[in-house]
Amino acid sequence: MLKTAPSSTLNAQPSTAQRPLLRVPACKPLVGIETVASHLGAEYGTEDVSELADLGTLAWVWNFATKGAERRELRFLWAEVEHYKLTLGHRPKEWSWEQVLKLVLPQPHDNPVIAWSRLMQRWSASADMALYLVNEGSPVAVPGSSWRRGRGGAALVTRSSVVEFLKERRVQ
Repeated sequence: MLKTAPSSTLNAQPSTAQRPLLRVPACKPLVGIETVASHLGAEYGTEDVSELADLGTLAWVWNFATKGAERRELRFLWAEVEHYKLTLGHRPKEWSWEQVLKLVLPQPHDNPVIAWSRLMQRWSASADMALYLVNEGSPVAVPGSSWRRGRGGAALVTRSSVVEFLKERRVQ
């Protein structure tokens, strides 16, 4: 069971053979499990990363799977993953909800409406996932807002319902 970095990395010395840090654009504050596993190194598989989420070692993780889905669709806060890698998991950083929301929600933060497709792009999620989640009411579309595939088909959702969505979907 992983609580910190695997023991093989605890005494690791930097070498040219180590993979460089992945550079994920700031416009992608949430990333999928494969990206996290790749970033953490060869000793981590997706099962190990999933375990880090379940144990709370990586605390800012959400399951974006639709209700009743068999498989989890985990999204990780990239800033936390980078911090975990740089400290080898020995110095967890405390993040507040306010800090996380500033990272994962687009600006301006006082806008009550957000284009759902824009969020899904920022959160490394597919257009299909976006449609499925809006269709099930997670989050709430603005009345009169339509959603469909293609240009101009983005549903508008309320910022407050997006915050609720994140609270409900957080892996704890």
